[in-house]
Amino acid sequence: MDGCIIKIIYKLFNMYKILNNSKQYSGNNTTLNRLSRLLNLELVNNLSKKMIGIHAYKFGKLVINNNIEFILIIGGTDINIDINNINKNKIILETCKQAKYIVAFNNIIKQKLLNHEIVNKKIKIIPQSIEYIKPIFFDIKYLLKNKFNKKKINKFFICLGNIRPVKDPMYLKQIFDILYKKSIYLIFIGNILSGDYSFTKGMIHIGPLEHKYILSCLEQSNGLINTSISEGMSISILESMIHKCPVYCRNNESNSDIIKHNFNGFLFNSPKEFLDLIELDTSNIIENGYKYVLKYHNSLDEKRRYSLLL
Repeated sequence: MDGCIIKIIYKLFNMYKILNNSKQYSGNNTTLNRLSRLLNLELVNNLSKKMIGIHAYKFGKLVINNNIEFILIIGGTDINIDINNINKNKIILETCKQAKYIVAFNNIIKQKLLNHEIVNKKIKIIPQSIEYIKPIFFDIKYLLKNKFNKKKINKFFICLGNIRPVKDPMYLKQIFDILYKKSIYLIFIGNILSGDYSFTKGMIHIGPLEHKYILSCLEQSNGLINTSISEGMSISILESMIHKCPVYCRNNESNSDIIKHNFNGFLFNSPKEFLDLIELDTSNIIENGYKYVLKYHNSLDEKRRYSLLL
């Protein structure tokens, strides 16, 4: 067999593959699918010799002590929440120890890893990138009026992602009980993964939507709302910015790493602060957010950084 062909076959068999082990319509799922396209790597459901995966516990328990070379992407919940769980901590730390490289989205995540004595030289900071994707039109107002009987809609805001306690979905419940009287609503798009939630008249849970329709909803809405207690790097914030949808985000470490308050988005420390913010003009916020993602979250830079690890 020709030597060049042997080299090509060897390279194909030794390429990294991306493990598809995240819930559909979640931020982690979006990240994995996007990386598969960006890096031209196969997205698979089974383990192979070389793997890339996200979440130090969910991915980690599959690959540690399994003679696999792997690159670990820290998702956010793993280092912010799960590492404090006595039943998950050991696996998370062992996963970090065995990883060839660990990808952190920002310096905040890197510092948290260093605080747990993770080796500095294997941690690589690679911000997520975002590109404009033309949405497929989805008439969300028609859905709200006909399925949820909301005959008058003055404004609506969107909260994206699968619903669970760390997302703190009821954080603005009392605010939207007030705004409901002005026909202003908060729309939740995503599955309920855990927790018991009582959505009031001002809060509507429509369930999951395909990504191409979510982008259309963002472009029609009055803003994205993020009420998470903690984040890794919210891809929904970046998507909103590139689709010129203003972002209103709870002030946590990772959100404030992306957002400069009153410049490319809004940060709030309490429900009352949020209520005051929605009265402000958003034209400069929208334009600055769009410019920010083009400059700091571009795909060419992300691809280059990953290529140095593969």
